[in-house]
Order: sequence, then structure tokens, then C-alpha cells
Amino acid sequence: MDIQYYLTFREVASCGSFTRAGERLGYAQSTVTVQIQKLEKAYGAPLFERHGRTLRLTEAGVALSRYAEQITDAYNESLAVMQSPNFGTLMVGTIETIAAFFLPAYLQRFRNDYPGIALAVYPTNEREVLSRVKQGEWDVGLILDPLLYDPELETVMLREERLVIISGDSHPFAGKDVIGIRDFEKQSMILTERTCTYRAAMEHAIADNKVKVNIVSELGSIEAIKQCVRAGLGAALLPYVTVEAEVKRGELHISRPDPEWLPPFYTQLVISRKKKPALPLRRLLELLQAGGGREQEAELAVDGTG
Repeated sequence: MDIQYYLTFREVASCGSFTRAGERLGYAQSTVTVQIQKLEKAYGAPLFERHGRTLRLTEAGVALSRYAEQITDAYNESLAVMQSPNFGTLMVGTIETIAAFFLPAYLQRFRNDYPGIALAVYPTNEREVLSRVKQGEWDVGLILDPLLYDPELETVMLREERLVIISGDSHPFAGKDVIGIRDFEKQSMILTERTCTYRAAMEHAIADNKVKVNIVSELGSIEAIKQCVRAGLGAALLPYVTVEAEVKRGELHISRPDPEWLPPFYTQLVISRKKKPALPLRRLLELLQAGGGREQEAELAVDGTG
């Protein structure tokens, strides 16, 4: 049954006239009459009877009015919710590092502002993030890479991401401030997965300089890499944000990669240029932009660099 029939029914019951109901609803009287007739046919009973110059509800009409009120109130409420910017799903594609160590605090703040928005976060590799954002499958992507320029995407730099070489107590890198590309010669290294952008940058530098490195393992888990480094199996290149807790507890040593072989990496937000960001997405962007800078300042203060 068309929801409009119930809205018309309530209006006729309220004003006691097909003509006045039509005026309020912007319908011709004949349209109101047809809609009420369809309701009466569907329920198999007359819903109004004439009382002098006005209409009043029959016994069946009184019974239906209670349900019509619930039906139309629910419809109006659902319409308001669906048309509100506080309803829906925001789909975010990103890499594991950002999903686990950067996003959670901001997602909670966003939920406080938009409790009706469901946040779906998809950890994956950067190539898939960029592809799905371009295709409009995901609303926004968060990547870790040198500054990205893509004609199909709007890119917002959130913060420079510190990359560090982590090592255990017994590794030759322990206590070393800066690691040059030649320092990797014959050293044991644990690598992240092949799709990792900063791994690719390190591998290019090693290959370009013909450095021989002992690759102990390739792992897709940040936590597994940290455990292997603590166990003395080798050193690894990771974002500082992923090892901050262990460094503060004295469980890992960190060294700075020489900028001559490793370019700056940035956490960046990407949106399709075809997409017009709605208010919730703009709010998420504001939170990330404001918070990213503050976090980086705090990291530098704790580490005593910068």
C-alpha cells in the first residue's frame, strides 16, 4: 500500500473534509477521494461517514487511525534519518600500519560527533586502496608513501611519518645514530611484505648501490617483525609509530635512515576528484589533519629530535 494513502487518510480525519485535506496536501479533491477509496477497498470497510457537512471516522476508520499514525510516524522518522548527514557508512581503505597505530583514536572522536555513521575500515595494500578509491568503491583512502600526485585523486598530506631502523641489543646497529646504505652490507634484515612502499624504497636503494644484505625473513605482520628483532634475528625498517611503546620500554633500539637513500614518507589522505565529500567525511579529514600534526610534535619531543 502506498504510504501516501495513509498520510491522506490522517489529513482527512484531521480536517473532516476531502476538499480541505486536498488543499493542505496540494492535491485535487478527486485525488483524495481515489486514495481513500483504495484504502477502503483494501480493508474491505468504509472508513468515513458523513455527519452533516463534515466527515467523521467510522468504527473501522477509528481502528485504522491508530495503525495509520504509527505507520506514518515511522515513515517520517525514517525519512528524516535517511536524509540526515548523521546516517550511513563511511568506507575507509588503508594499510595495516595506519589502521592499527594511527586511526583508532581519530575514529573514536569521529564516532562521538557522528554516532549514526558506521565506519568500515579495510586494511590492505596501497595499490588496492588507490584503485578502489578511484572507482568510488571506498570513500577515502589513507596511504604511507612519498608525496603522491595523481590526476584522478585529491591528496591531503596529514603528516610526515618517521621511519626508523629497529634492532635488538646484540645487533651491530644498536646504539648507532644514522644508518647509511653501506651499513647494510652483509647485515641480517627482516622485511615487511612485498607490497609495502617503504620496503620497496629500501630495496631500490640496496639494489642501486649493489649492497649485499642477508634477508632472514619476510613477514606481513608488524608485531611478528618486532618479536623477531627482539629475538636477535635481524634489524628492520618500520614507522616509528609502530615501535614507540617498545622504544620507551627499552626493548628496541632505533636508528635514523640516512636521507640520502630513503626519501621522506608521508601519511596521506586520498579522495576521488569525482566525489564531493559530505559533511561527515569533511569532519574526519579535519580530525586527521589537526591530530596528525600534534602527534608528530609529541613524538619529536619524546625522542628529543627535530
